[in-house]
Amino acid sequence: MKLLLRDYLGSLRERGELDAILPDLLSGLGHTVLWRPGIGTTQNGVDFASVGPDATGRKTLYLYVIKSGDLTRAEWSASPQGVQASLDEVLYVFLKTRVRPEHRDLPVAICICFGGDYLEPVQQLVTGYIDTHTTATLRYEIWHGDHLANLLLTGVLGDKLLPKPLQSSFQKAVAMLDEPDVAIHHFDGLVRQLLDRAKANDKARLAAMRQLYIALWILFVWARDLDNLQAPCKASDLAVLAAWEINRPLLGKTTKAAKALAKGVDEMIRLHVQISAHFLETKILPHVGKRNALSLAVGSRDAIDVNLKLFDLLGQIAVHGLWRVFLMQRATGERREIIKRDLEGYVGKMFAFIENNPTLGLPVKDEHATEIALALLLWSGVGPDAEAASAWVHEMAGRLYYALASQVAYTCQLTDYAELAVHPIANDEDYRREVTASSTLVPLLACWAYVLDDHVALGVLAKLKKGMLSHCTFQTWMPDADTETSLWVGGPSHGVALSDLPITQTGLPLLALMAEQAADGEAFNGLSAVRSGMWPLALMAFRAQRLPIPPQAWIPNLAPEGGFPPYAEVAHLEDDEEA
Repeated sequence: MKLLLRDYLGSLRERGELDAILPDLLSGLGHTVLWRPGIGTTQNGVDFASVGPDATGRKTLYLYVIKSGDLTRAEWSASPQGVQASLDEVLYVFLKTRVRPEHRDLPVAICICFGGDYLEPVQQLVTGYIDTHTTATLRYEIWHGDHLANLLLTGVLGDKLLPKPLQSSFQKAVAMLDEPDVAIHHFDGLVRQLLDRAKANDKARLAAMRQLYIALWILFVWARDLDNLQAPCKASDLAVLAAWEINRPLLGKTTKAAKALAKGVDEMIRLHVQISAHFLETKILPHVGKRNALSLAVGSRDAIDVNLKLFDLLGQIAVHGLWRVFLMQRATGERREIIKRDLEGYVGKMFAFIENNPTLGLPVKDEHATEIALALLLWSGVGPDAEAASAWVHEMAGRLYYALASQVAYTCQLTDYAELAVHPIANDEDYRREVTASSTLVPLLACWAYVLDDHVALGVLAKLKKGMLSHCTFQTWMPDADTETSLWVGGPSHGVALSDLPITQTGLPLLALMAEQAADGEAFNGLSAVRSGMWPLALMAFRAQRLPIPPQAWIPNLAPEGGFPPYAEVAHLEDDEEA
């Protein structure tokens, strides 16, 4: 475990990574962090400071100078950002002008922190500098990777807080990064153990939150070095939802533990967004404009593999975009406009991804209606031109009709990969009726086709309902009173199905019924994440648990001014016989 942590620390960057973890580490060791590292501010050599006990228990003012990687001669003497230059600023500027009055009588420890090794060629230079400037009240400490690893093991990740079974799951997750599914299996084991330990008390909750954060950081950094980010992307989904589950019992409380846990959730979300952004911006978005580039990158000749992988990727793109919508909603003024412009470009890239990878014209699994709903929800939340969204919905409706008519890889309710790989296994009517017994995709497409004023797509779906899918139960899902306790990390079956949805030529009865049912949103609005204003968390959880996105999440974006008419007023509207 120590070797793992040393390698992890050595690979951290200075800004936003090493300097983000150290304050939390010190808080866990009983220090009071006076401020956190900032970018673009005058620091006078000090990256951050804390007050805490030294090895003898004496209260001490600690000043930290941080550098990434190994400490080399070049890093020591570089100008103007070298370690020696920073230490000089601490001596001649910071200590004379910026120490608070309440800390002026405290002994001072200047800590040179770096995640890598303390290399021999520079040791004599550092020792000479330290000997020259050490006084009775001022000393220097070298915090290299080995020392920081020891602090992590004895503080935040000590043996008492990280028992052998938990260490085993974590080490296996890191070791298997080249096999993302295996790595996620072991990381999920780590998450489950931390959730069990968090049930003990508030102190255990806080410890579990910190352990989970550090574990995800290590997984991300190692995966980044291996240039394979699939595992940390999925692991960050698990970690965010687990962090919310740990925090949930203390929501609304004002205790010190509740505030610390809320901050922990915020940091976990930031890390999740950072991991997703790094993956998408380096691996996916640069290639969305190239025809079939990402389809070929799946590396499989089987069309089912490409379809499953790209719809999963579409969900990841959509969820990341929805977090950016969340940030836009919280911003004001010029900052809000900047985020909105960036989002419009991001949504454009999402539709370029769809257009240039034709497999996204129709999912094989009906449950991928979840990813489609997230993508359309992102589009509606940003509000760019409707042309791309309309073309996609139109394409899916047409392809579904053609696939069913030709008995080729049509959307089905199967979820097992072995069954999907040979679907359709037979061309007879009984098999088709069995694997299309229910659908959440068709009602979703019908709703959006109505809003996008696509009467042709509505006619195609209505014709399917009367003909090849006349046996099918068109439905969606909504939360109930049990959802809150089961949603975030999985649990017993929960929620209610809204079945026998009307698929008609006009589309209006379906929207009216959905809006009417969504209006009773007590269970949805009562979800802790929605109630707390953290609505993207709920969307992440629906996707993680493979649930349809409930109409309460997207119907408000579709409703005209004044809302939809009551269902009783439009229920009599019938299809045209011709679609």
